Amino acid sequence: MKRFAFSLEQVLAWRRMQARLESLRWEQIRAELRGIEMQRENLRVERERSAARLQAAGSATGAEFAALDRFRKYVDAEQLQLQRKRVECDKRMTAQARILAAKERDVKVLEHLRERKLTAWTAQMDRETEQVASEAFLSRWKVVSRAARGGAGGPSHGLDTRVNPAQVK
Repeated sequence: MKRFAFSLEQVLAWRRMQARLESLRWEQIRAELRGIEMQRENLRVERERSAARLQAAGSATGAEFAALDRFRKYVDAEQLQLQRKRVECDKRMTAQARILAAKERDVKVLEHLRERKLTAWTAQMDRETEQVASEAFLSRWKVVSRAARGGAGGPSHGLDTRVNPAQVK
């Protein structure tokens, strides 16, 4: 019996590798987005802490209030910058998700084709096996039948000739 061979196996492997690569790119963008969110959260917490420290001190100078105001403005500007980065990152992530979906779809098409080819190959192998088994049975039956009738020379290959051909069906 011949082995199953899918002619597009190398193409399938290539497509799988491409899908993995695109998945890694998507994960990279997702990690970047998480980093941006962490920066935003850290800035928010630091802003709250700075205000809370100034209030906890009880009395503050004008310079401390001015420094807090400058820090708040800095945090607001950074938050705005990070929000822009987040929006841009979301767009890239959406685009990458489309690319990834297309690559995964390509893989699934080839896997489906491979599965269909394997099913057809299996059916063909089953037919061939059945054919060989039928031929072997008929060959054996002819030998046994000849021997039962006292055929010319009888079997010389050591087959048991005591089988009644009427029982072989």
